[in-house]
Amino acid sequence: MSPNLAPPGPNSLPFVGIIPQLIRDPLGTFKNMHEKYGGFVRFQKGQSFRYICFDPDAIQHILVGNARNYTKSKRYEKLKTFLGSGLVTAEGQLWQQQRKAAQPGFSPPAMKDYFNTIKKVTESTVQRIAKNKVMDLQSQMIEITLSIISQTMFHLDLSSQTEVLSPAFEYCVSFMNRRMEAFIDWDEYYVTSRGKKFNSYKTLIDKLMLDVIRQRKEYRKENLVQHQDYLETLLQEQIKNPHDISDSIIKDQLITFVMAGHETSANMLSWTLLLLLQHPKKMIEATEFARSIDVSDYSDLPKLAPLENILKESLRLYPPVWMISRDSLGPDTIMGYNIGMNSTINLCPYVTHRSDKYWNDPNSFIPERFEQEYNKKAYFPFSSGPRSCIGSQLALMEGKWILYQLLRNFNLRCDRVDLTPSISVVLKPKHPHIISAFKV
Repeated sequence: MSPNLAPPGPNSLPFVGIIPQLIRDPLGTFKNMHEKYGGFVRFQKGQSFRYICFDPDAIQHILVGNARNYTKSKRYEKLKTFLGSGLVTAEGQLWQQQRKAAQPGFSPPAMKDYFNTIKKVTESTVQRIAKNKVMDLQSQMIEITLSIISQTMFHLDLSSQTEVLSPAFEYCVSFMNRRMEAFIDWDEYYVTSRGKKFNSYKTLIDKLMLDVIRQRKEYRKENLVQHQDYLETLLQEQIKNPHDISDSIIKDQLITFVMAGHETSANMLSWTLLLLLQHPKKMIEATEFARSIDVSDYSDLPKLAPLENILKESLRLYPPVWMISRDSLGPDTIMGYNIGMNSTINLCPYVTHRSDKYWNDPNSFIPERFEQEYNKKAYFPFSSGPRSCIGSQLALMEGKWILYQLLRNFNLRCDRVDLTPSISVVLKPKHPHIISAFKV
């Protein structure tokens, strides 16, 4: 193969490229690209050419082997309007400082402490569901994950503010998704009604997080015993490096973790429960397992491996982060093709996870596949390499405990399951689902 040839790709319309197809059906468009053109594809979006990579070895090269040659795509720059310079958007030395500062907050001792919070919040949720006998699936999952992430990260329960915070986060994420995908880049923050609404929600969220930081600093002055949580880790780093870590940077980190921590976990759980409801045999097997085993301590969590496999299979079929973008800092060679510097390369977990080139029976819900060997390079719901999700183990721990308690305590029913996805920054169920929950 000549390295000078461009990768294959679809024909495009003048000026707009394949934007019409991406607007109509982005997942289907990328899936068709993979099936027709293979593991590495070139396509036109607007007046620029981009690449999309589906091949596991090439993905590993971009995210792990040659990760230093790649930075987050410029499209993530637009997220800074909402997330500031948190871990998702930061680059270079700032990202390294933040990652180092955050790491102790996800150590084994910290995870053990978080588990106690997860248990407490889940128990309260089970009692509430038992009383109501029904739950709006997505709203309930958002409420419980928001409560868990706020209590584990900074010892405050924000679930009472779900009715305010949930639409605020959802609107801000939706608005930024529109900005990231806009054909024409223009500043609408102070011009349109949408932009003004975004600014209003953004101001509300910023104020809340700065109040959290202020209250914690006051608490630290008055108490000898400090909370051992993520916020405390950041404040200790601020004391060591006051010029590098400002309150504004801490605020950005909190917003990033609250948004990412509850949004992705809530959708992981929603997809998981919908898949079980759509597959009654799998639901029966999972329920019987949950009721056959007693788990109460952090050290017992490995016993819940079958439930973790259900979560992993859900993440394979419906990865909340369905698209990852990188820009090349210098030239590279991918699958025999020369790639120039400043090239944008997209990675699509949704398509790679469902490719029959890398998975057996890829569109079927088979949690047991994770009991055997599988191509780990073809599975990256939390990304991979140095920029992989720092909270992935917390998400899985939280997810399998909530799933364990729901299956153990309730017989769950839903009249109609619709797995149609809504495509934004994250992949979520498009339609609401009211679940009947009969207490055992």
